[in-house]
Amino acid sequence: MREYTTREAAELLQVSADAVRAYVRRGWVQPKRNRRRHYRFSFQDLVLLKTARDLTEGARSKRRVGKALKALRERLPAGQALSTVRIIVDGDRVVVRDRGAPYEPESGQSVLDFTVNELANRVAPLIKDSAERAAVTADSAQSWYELGVDYELMGSTEEAERAYRRALQLDPNFVSPYVNLGRLLHRQLNLADAEALYRKAMQAEPANAVAHFNLGVVLEDRDEKDAAMQAYRDSLRLDPTVADAHYNLARLLEQTGDLKSALRHLNAFRRLTR
Repeated sequence: MREYTTREAAELLQVSADAVRAYVRRGWVQPKRNRRRHYRFSFQDLVLLKTARDLTEGARSKRRVGKALKALRERLPAGQALSTVRIIVDGDRVVVRDRGAPYEPESGQSVLDFTVNELANRVAPLIKDSAERAAVTADSAQSWYELGVDYELMGSTEEAERAYRRALQLDPNFVSPYVNLGRLLHRQLNLADAEALYRKAMQAEPANAVAHFNLGVVLEDRDEKDAAMQAYRDSLRLDPTVADAHYNLARLLEQTGDLKSALRHLNAFRRLTR
């Protein structure tokens, strides 16, 4: 995933670098640091920064801003497209709801109501310009892969696919583009090509638990349940903490009548997701 410097974040969001640093000091955004201790912001961090700027421009209290951003940060998934959730600030209350659940404010105070996707859509054009400039100079599999992740976060699936394919042209043994590209094709119900990509990822890195798990999902979607169960078992052999592999395997084992094994994996899933 591409990362942005403090200066780049400030330019993208049209605030000063000092304002960006102030948001970090207040704990509203928690970016990574590089070896020189300089901040490096992800796409999700930029969404939070944009939200912080909008909230502070509305003259809301720091306490309310902090609560809203905490609620938003907890619902921002890493490394995948932003989910659609609703953040509502009403007085000192912050409510997070999935899209479709109705909201009726209980007070007459002004309400800030927005969705994560709306925020992402505001930030995405700014990042797209930056990504397109980066694409001109991208010269390594890693840089093309990072561009693919950025495009995917923005919902630009076609651009993401092209970036992942370019990364694989430059490095046919680079596992992450295989997995991400397979996932994109899987979502499009292109099961045969998705399976082929997952298997190439496994050839390049046999110990990649995610590739084995994703293969299990695509095999299950192809109604190859025995092969899917083996893929889930392989994933768990490599990484016993893959909670969804425990859950999927438990479900399939229950269908076969092996209730004892199903319960064992279901209990493992529950322990991992507490």
